[in-house]
Amino acid sequence: MSKTKHETYESQTMFYNFLRNFEYLRKNLSLSRQEIFQQLGFSFSTWTNWNNQQSLPAADKVLYVAQFFGISVETILLRDIEKEKLEGKENYSDDKARMNYAYFSIMELLERIKYNMQFFNVT
Repeated sequence: MSKTKHETYESQTMFYNFLRNFEYLRKNLSLSRQEIFQQLGFSFSTWTNWNNQQSLPAADKVLYVAQFFGISVETILLRDIEKEKLEGKENYSDDKARMNYAYFSIMELLERIKYNMQFFNVT
């Protein structure tokens, strides 16, 4: 069953919003693409494929990115965060995103410590 023009437009709009919001939020945290991909566990080729519309992000990836930035899936897919922020309409907190980034960084550090401890027979 093929999509209607309206459904195709909505899908393209959500995809565009996702990419645009991802870039805006990444820059807002002053992270390079390499840093954020490392934090999220994505490869650069994944981003390239998304950006070139060769593939779409899976639902679990969209959810993970939204959680990383401390926003809802609805927000990352349906809204233009940068435009809303400029117009003073945003419901997005830079502080919350920074806290989530710190949390993800701490969790990654704890995983590395846990991994390294296994070599010293420390439990």
